[in-house]
Amino acid sequence: MKSPPVAEHKSDSSEEVRKSKIALPGINFGISLKEYQAANKYILQGFGANTYFVKPLFNNQSQLFKIELAGISRNASYSDTKLWEDHKNLISFLEADNGTPKTLSSAPKLSEIKPGGIEWTHSWSNFSKRIKVGIAQGTTGETYEVIGWIYDQSMLKKKKLADSLMTHPQKKTVAKSKKRGKRAKNSERSATPN
Repeated sequence: MKSPPVAEHKSDSSEEVRKSKIALPGINFGISLKEYQAANKYILQGFGANTYFVKPLFNNQSQLFKIELAGISRNASYSDTKLWEDHKNLISFLEADNGTPKTLSSAPKLSEIKPGGIEWTHSWSNFSKRIKVGIAQGTTGETYEVIGWIYDQSMLKKKKLADSLMTHPQKKTVAKSKKRGKRAKNSERSATPN
């Protein structure tokens, strides 16, 4: 699934850099599983007026790089009001620390979301920190829920690369060969007189 564009943030103040390292209040990107468990003991967490499931994801060095949030699943026939309340609540909660988001889709039609799919509605970008909020349909097509992803983009890219190299070790060999080739070219250029 292609990731939607995110709102770009232009400020470079030290306060903005500090905020970009915070996944959620009291939880920073890069902390260990042990540190995460000490700071956050529950799978369910209240944000604003609603409760969300919280799923932390750690990289190969056991550092937090992403948090996935999911609201309570709502039956399709009862999803209208409560689902949108959950959605608005999560956006308001995230706005308090991250500012105004970029709106990707104001109110997607639930009937147009495919089973197992997500319609992203809002995004934030602050240096390497990215946040996306949307509506997901369950794989059976009978339920909907609010989804939020909070992640460090540079850590996510490194994780994907490491995972790719583990499942496709030949890529590591190709990458090393390309690196050697570039080094050889660069040394030839520097050895050649102008």
